[in-house]
Amino acid sequence: GFALAYSLIAKTGIGFAAATVHFLIYAALLLLAFGASLYLIVAILGRVNPRAFARAALPAQIMAVGSRSSVACLPSMVESAEEMQLPAPASQFCIPMAVSMLKLNRSITAPSKLIFFAAVFGVALQPSSVFAFVITTLLISFSTPGLPSAGASNFGAYVAAGLPAEGVALFEAINPILDPINTAINVTGDLAAAAITARLVTRSGD
Repeated sequence: GFALAYSLIAKTGIGFAAATVHFLIYAALLLLAFGASLYLIVAILGRVNPRAFARAALPAQIMAVGSRSSVACLPSMVESAEEMQLPAPASQFCIPMAVSMLKLNRSITAPSKLIFFAAVFGVALQPSSVFAFVITTLLISFSTPGLPSAGASNFGAYVAAGLPAEGVALFEAINPILDPINTAINVTGDLAAAAITARLVTRSGD
């Protein structure tokens, strides 16, 4: 990674560092706004009071920020589901499945990172490349474990979309900085999915 990145740093110097800081601010605000929207989605589709959802999800979110691992948050998420009085299948089946397959932050971080750094590197993205990138990262997310900084497996997808390998190596190194927010979004998304699924199942059984 250092060998790839050296030539880019030599050419851009502080310019890339400034772009990285801008991306961190941009991505963090985008993720926080997306996370806030989940409370509204749960209220509408899951019929769970936003305050009750926030209170139940808070311990799992704190664990997410500290551990940066969705897997480590699983016991706390089960307790959160029980506090929301979700049916047993929601806590015992939906949440473990969501932890293993649903990486909700990827729907925001991957496309935003691609678009932002394509602009930084002056790469003109083709619609077909963007479509292939989204599908590839979606498929990768299903097999990526809920562990800290597991998103580095997207390296090939960024390069295939047209970004320079040395640039990708550099900005992938900033993943740990955003990991606490990413994990909190994943945990919130897992709980939201369980609440919405429970509501839909209950409604279909009426």
